[in-house]
Order: sequence, then structure tokens, then C-alpha cells
Amino acid sequence: MNKPEKRRFIRDLIANVQKDVLAKVDLMPAEWDGVELREYVAHKFQESTLFAHRPDMRHRASDYRNEVITRNL
Repeated sequence: MNKPEKRRFIRDLIANVQKDVLAKVDLMPAEWDGVELREYVAHKFQESTLFAHRPDMRHRASDYRNEVITRNL
């Protein structure tokens, strides 16, 4: 992907997770505040990853973690 494609992908991913989370607000417990909401949003992003659901992606997950550490991302 080139830089504009990466930016578009990131915007679309965030927008889709945001749409999914906002659609569930009416079902959330009234007592949830920022603590639970952060956890829920993080969980929704985690659900959208291939690394979480595809064992065949382990090598890419390892390469990814190394790049994040090496490049201080």
C-alpha cells in the first residue's frame, strides 16, 4: 500500500469500528463509564485483527511486533 492507501484504510477501519460501537450504545449498561467503554472499544478493534483469529498469520504478527519495537511506533 502506498501512503494515501494506508491513510484511507486507517480512516475506513476506524469509521467501521466507530459505527459498530455506536450502534450498541443503547444495549450498554448505564453504569459503564470511561473504564468499561475504553475496554469495549479496544476489544472491538482487537476483534478486527487477522492476527487474533488466524494461526497462519503468526509469522506476520511476529514481524509486526518487531517493527513496532524497532521503529518506536
